[in-house]
Amino acid sequence: MSKLFFFCLAILLVLVFLSTTGPSPEEEAPVENLPPTNEVEVLLFFANPTLIESGEFGQFGYVLPITRKITVNEGEDKVFRTFEALLNGPRAEEGEYYATVPAAAEIIAVNREGSTLTIDFSREVLTDSPGGTLWGSVFVQSIVFTATQFPEVEQVKVLVEGEPWDDGHSVWEKPLGQQDLRDF
Repeated sequence: MSKLFFFCLAILLVLVFLSTTGPSPEEEAPVENLPPTNEVEVLLFFANPTLIESGEFGQFGYVLPITRKITVNEGEDKVFRTFEALLNGPRAEEGEYYATVPAAAEIIAVNREGSTLTIDFSREVLTDSPGGTLWGSVFVQSIVFTATQFPEVEQVKVLVEGEPWDDGHSVWEKPLGQQDLRDF
């Protein structure tokens, strides 16, 4: 009987040891509990120095599209996230492009009513801009082409702290689509 007692005790000790050295709680967490993310490819339209220096309009005016992958978490708006990426400017590995929105500018709101998108920026979108009619055109082209890549957006309007965008050369009073850019 003493051999059986020690054998059972040994098994009990092994079981206790294994139960205290099992996987940590972090390792046990199922992957399903992690917040879902979705990486999507979007186009960001940045200023092209070659087009600007030549003064020639390209297919998209003075801007060209850069394809970038962005992460859109569950519950986030992909259009808003796309404009956040546009505000971050071009990356060195994407080539030689100029940012079209001043780095100090912030997005106050992005709202969609029907097929019209309205973006409200902080005052820095004007005060920190290089200025001039050319840069006003570059800004408008960048915003319109970036917004209208999404099928649900046909036109876009920009506000600055709730008021129509006015760079001193042009006023953005009505929504613009791609077809309107030649006249702006």
